[in-house]
Amino acid sequence: MSNWKSGEVSRGPHPSFTRSDNALRVRRSTLLRYADFRRLIIAQFVSQVSDAAGTVILAGIVLFLSTDGPATAQLAAMISTSAVPLVIAGPLSGFVADRFSRRSILFNGQLLRVALALALLIGSLLGLDALLFVTWAVALCVAKILYTARYASIRHLVRRHELVAADSTSLTMGTIAGVIGGILGAGLLWSIGSIGFVLVALGHALSALVVRRVTASTGGGREHSMAGWREFFDHLTAPKLRYAMVTTGALRLLLGVVLACMVSIGSSASGHSPSVFATIMAASGLGTFIGTNTAEWVNEVFNRKTAVILIYLGTACILVITAVHTRPVMHFVGFGVCSFLFQNLRLCADATIQSNSLSGAGGREFALYDINHNLLFLVGILIGLVSSPGMDRRLIIAVCGFLSVFGGIASLFLSRGEVSDDDEDVRTTRVDTHCQLDRTSQTARLRSKPTAVRAPG
Repeated sequence: MSNWKSGEVSRGPHPSFTRSDNALRVRRSTLLRYADFRRLIIAQFVSQVSDAAGTVILAGIVLFLSTDGPATAQLAAMISTSAVPLVIAGPLSGFVADRFSRRSILFNGQLLRVALALALLIGSLLGLDALLFVTWAVALCVAKILYTARYASIRHLVRRHELVAADSTSLTMGTIAGVIGGILGAGLLWSIGSIGFVLVALGHALSALVVRRVTASTGGGREHSMAGWREFFDHLTAPKLRYAMVTTGALRLLLGVVLACMVSIGSSASGHSPSVFATIMAASGLGTFIGTNTAEWVNEVFNRKTAVILIYLGTACILVITAVHTRPVMHFVGFGVCSFLFQNLRLCADATIQSNSLSGAGGREFALYDINHNLLFLVGILIGLVSSPGMDRRLIIAVCGFLSVFGGIASLFLSRGEVSDDDEDVRTTRVDTHCQLDRTSQTARLRSKPTAVRAPG
């Protein structure tokens, strides 16, 4: 328990598994009253609608003209496509987000996307397939850099205990943008074909204009003092960063193996129908979307270590049930539930990385964390694809379930610096002067008044 008035923190002998105060209750309407955060989200939404529309148009022209092929082949194609921005742009994105102003990165990146959309238009009109593929690869890398810069900026636009809600809002808007953009892209492809890339370019231009109105400092470049590489590597051993990276990476690795096994089982049971892969990914997307919106509640109710243990044990139960059940539909439902559980863990870990990153190295630390769990997911898929032909796939899923139990137990004993980092677990957080509110509802800026809250990390 804490004496908030005096600022003293007393350490009781019995740790609580849930949060006893209401300081973490966050309303999304409150976040959207921060003018610069609202502008960032609007710019992201417009950009992702345009991006999704452009992807559908491009896919309809040259990429996925045929849906033939086994589900395992589609899974392998997904790995190769995802690996391009992760391996090439992932390491670079963190350095760029720290080296240059993040506002400039987001603005100039959108202008570059305008040029790339026009290049896709030219390539499609002239039938230059090589130009289309190169431009698409560059666009994926640019998107990765913008993603890292945006996430590294969010912690400068909201208060520390609002990070989970802010990240959830960003991902929710991204999902909605993907759906709207997909529908828009299909309509443009059907009506005007490759000319739709003109509207895609206009969308990215509009996003650039919106993000240019962000006036708060978002870090990067001259807006902060860039941390050296030695400081960066030394800080990676910080207990909270290590805990977030290990727990998310380990569970993501297991889910990669499980996905490959479930796709193989479903493909064999359906006569290698290509719809199996689409169905499993749809279930995963639904679970991820629901998890994005429940992560705020998980963060508000449970202490971080309690949430991690419950998520690992819940995943274990689902995997064991799925392994012993013979109906393919259970695999779809099971992986959807596992995706839901992981998304809760991921959003809480995102906030931990953002709030506890070393000053001047936030971009690099978030990029490393993002590469860590996404690369392990791809490695898990490869392990599943390689091992599933020679082994009982249900047995592999069951083993992953038992390993998840072990992971939950291990996370109980893995230190998050609960004793040494009490100043991070329970702190008086100041409202940053750059968290701007709409002038019509509040003053132009929040004053730097201390607000007693419990940090999300």
